[in-house]
Formats: sequence, structure tokens, C-alpha cells
Amino acid sequence: MVNTKRGRFRSAFWRSLGVFLLSVPLGTNAVVEISISNGVPDGTVGSYRVDVETGGQTRKVSITAARFRSKDIFTTEVVKNYYSFVDPGNDGLGFRLLGSDPVPDPITPNIVTSNGSFFNGNNILWTAVSSIAPGAQVMTTTYRFTAETGVLGPLRFLQHLDEFIQAESDDVFFHTGSAVGGDLELFTFDNTEVYGLSHSGTLLPGTGLQNASFQGWAADRFDNIRSAIVGPVGQPVLPDGVINNLPGFQHPQLGPVFGPADIVSVLAWDVDPNATSAVITTSLGGIPISDQTVELVPVGNQLPCRRKNCTFRATCRLPPGARCTNQINVTVSKKALRLSGRGRVRFASGAANVAPGPTGIVRLKLTTPALQFLRSGTKKKLRAVMQIRNLAQTSVSAIPMTIRSNSTGPSPIPDVVVTSLSYANGTFTSTVKNQGTAATPSGVVIGVGFAVDGIFRTFGNVSGPLAAGASVTIDNTIGGPFTIPTGTHTITAQVDDVNRFAELDETNNRLSQPITIP
Repeated sequence: MVNTKRGRFRSAFWRSLGVFLLSVPLGTNAVVEISISNGVPDGTVGSYRVDVETGGQTRKVSITAARFRSKDIFTTEVVKNYYSFVDPGNDGLGFRLLGSDPVPDPITPNIVTSNGSFFNGNNILWTAVSSIAPGAQVMTTTYRFTAETGVLGPLRFLQHLDEFIQAESDDVFFHTGSAVGGDLELFTFDNTEVYGLSHSGTLLPGTGLQNASFQGWAADRFDNIRSAIVGPVGQPVLPDGVINNLPGFQHPQLGPVFGPADIVSVLAWDVDPNATSAVITTSLGGIPISDQTVELVPVGNQLPCRRKNCTFRATCRLPPGARCTNQINVTVSKKALRLSGRGRVRFASGAANVAPGPTGIVRLKLTTPALQFLRSGTKKKLRAVMQIRNLAQTSVSAIPMTIRSNSTGPSPIPDVVVTSLSYANGTFTSTVKNQGTAATPSGVVIGVGFAVDGIFRTFGNVSGPLAAGASVTIDNTIGGPFTIPTGTHTITAQVDDVNRFAELDETNNRLSQPITIP
């Protein structure tokens, strides 16, 4: 905690970087909040702002929505609390993550980090990194849990959402996708104005979910879920959900829903008790308009793709003040990509954020199978289907497209590696080289995590870009010193440790070596 005066002083500094640091009185102390946003101005549909507290938690999320019944543009707060709980032993008596004040990244201030620790048979260190991408209506938070000694032990992580949309008891709940498919999302909307929130996270193993597994979700009336989490039994969850005290009915705009009520929901993950560290990623999104799928219309049916992206022009058919903020997936047949099996595979995906009026440009990111296919070097023309969904996933349009690639060789892409590593007097020093064929992205930091005996201890970063073939020295000045105890140990440096950008090879980022401290 910091006092209010300190909060005001730091606020002036970060405001100059487009990030707001707030101090909220709480008894004799102040809770520090860092306000991050998607850059869309307040009053414009799609504006999304979160005041982030320690542990990636928040009690203030504001969005600008196009209200269905009132037919107006409305800026409002939609969250009572969004809390992160841990339940050591997974047997009840869970508690919130409380730790350091959130701190903006010095290079990318729309990324906020906090950390702390708790006891679970041994000391468990945690770090929470929250961010909102430009134009996106979602905050993503990545949690890293590390055992200071030994292993993590049995531990459940629960992300709890208590919404407040228009009125407390007039909201409805529904869900889309599935846990096994990795696309499950929970939604809470205002019953009459038909806008609200999404609640999800990384559900399948990968960069955002390591040494942990998704266990399920639940929805109920206020305040049953939080009471169960901190109570002696715990909150039950299932992959297909546990819905209590919420009657179902057919909503005229949203379809099958539950409510209306003052709704709370939770998502739960269990870490591998035998692991020394684990990563879990959650997301909290604002849904500013109920259904706009048919309002985003691509111009033509050609989709040019090169390097890492596909781009196309689209028209947003919404009134002034609103924006088309759709999720877009492009699929092709497995046969077209020379993959085994039948069916279709995702080729590119992304989100549109297009203003009404003249056409805007939408950029999609190529998937790994698409990148591998395009690097073969010949000209390509593929038949594809573009699926355009509204953010609530309640409707979709499917448009035939032709993918055109004019690549004449492998697409340029960076590839960063650690070429040297040393340690002395609390300081880790690494040399990072970009051995790829393109510079790292401009404005994106090049980060290195430093570990001792497999346990993350500190970090460092420098501002990008790093040109192809160039090298740079990165130490732990930003992350702070760490004293390695006497004895023989293994030190490790991992560049691009939180996967900030795509690389030619994602498996060559680590360098480890033994060290003896007298």
C-alpha cells in the first residue's frame, strides 16, 4: 500500500505516458490502481478502461456501449469486483491475491505488473501481468506461480467476477463454446439494454497455460460463489459448468439465457502439484453492443496475405459514435495446406475495430500452419471461408474468400536467442542476438527472465526493435538484484519469456549454465 500523497505524485508521471495511477482511500491507507485502456476515447462505442489493482484485480471497469432499448451511446462502469483467489489444497478457505502495488511497464505502460507471495507448505511467489491491446475490448492477465523451494503442491486458482451492469438484479447469463474446444466464454448482459461483459481465459496447454489445467466454471446469484470460495468447503465447478439459482428462459435478442438476477461467475484452474512453476491466463472483456455481425462487410472477396498477416478492407454499417468490433476467423481445408486428415483448419484470425463511414483496414494474424505453408516460397491462391462473429458469439456470417499470397520466399521473421550469460554480485548479464531475417517489432520490448535452479527470480528488458543480425546486452537492472546462495547452481536466461512477438523458432529462447558461488 502507499499513501494518497505518493499516489498523486506518481500519477502525474504516468499520466504523461497515457497511463493513469489512482489512489483509492481504504481505511488509513490507499489502494493503488493503474488505469489502462484500449485507446478508444470515452464516449465512443468500444471504449474500454480498467483500473488495475494488485493481483490483476479491479473494482472499476468502464465501457462505452450502444444501448439496445434506449437507442443511445452510454459510458458506464460495469464491474463491482473482479477478484483473484487461491485455494491451497483445493479444500476451501481460499483467499485473495494481495501483494505489491501495480507498476506500469517502463517501455509499454499499458502493461501492468504486480507480485507477492503466500504459503502453501512452502513459500509460493506470484506475478500478475495485465494488459489491454490497442482497440481491443479485453484485459488479459497472465499469472505465474513459482515455488521458492520444492514444488507448488495442490493449489487451485479462481477468477471471480461480480458484475454491475445498469442495475444489480436485472442481468442475464449465458455461455458459448466449450472447455474441451478451448473457446469457452461466460457472458453477463443487461437484460434490457443488451450489453455487458465476457469472462474467459486460456483453457488448453500452451504459452498461456503451463503446468496447470482448467477445471471448470460456475454461475450463481450474488454472493454465493465468493462465500463458498472463502468458506470451509470451496466452490464446486465442472468443465460444462455449475449453474445454481438462475432460472433459464429465451431472451428475444440473445437466445437461451439464465436470470434475470444479480449474477456472479467464476473460472477455476488447478496447478500441477509436482511442478515448480505454473502459468495461468485469464481475460475480462467488455461487450459494447449486442449484435453487429451483419454490420461489418468486407470489400470484395480477395484476402492478400504475406509475412505474418492478412489484410482486407471492410465497411462498418453502424451509426456515428459506434464501432464494429468483431472477431474474425479465416479457415481453409486441411487438404489445401497439405495437412493430414479431413476437415478445416484456422488460417488467420484477429479482431476488427472499424469506425462507421469510409472503409477501414482489418489486419489478421497468420496461424503457425499458415506460416509454414506460405514459407514454401511459391505463389499461392487458396479458397477460404471468413467467419465474422459479434463479440457475444451469438451470431456469425460466413463469407467465401480467396487467399492470395505473392511471397517468393520465406517470410522475414525475427528469431531471438541468448548467446551468453553471466552472474556476479546479484546481477545477471545476458547477450541476446536476433538471428532471424527481420527486426523485432518496433515499440515492443525484448525481455529476458532469469532463473536459478529452474525458479524464476528476476528479469530485464530493452526497447525494440532489434535489427536482424544485431545483438544487445540485457541485465536485471529493471527487475532488481537477486543473491544466489553459496553452492553449485544452474542459472538460466530466457529471452522473449512472455512471448511478446512471433519468432521463427519458439524453442531456442533459453540458455542455461552451471555456476558455483563460494
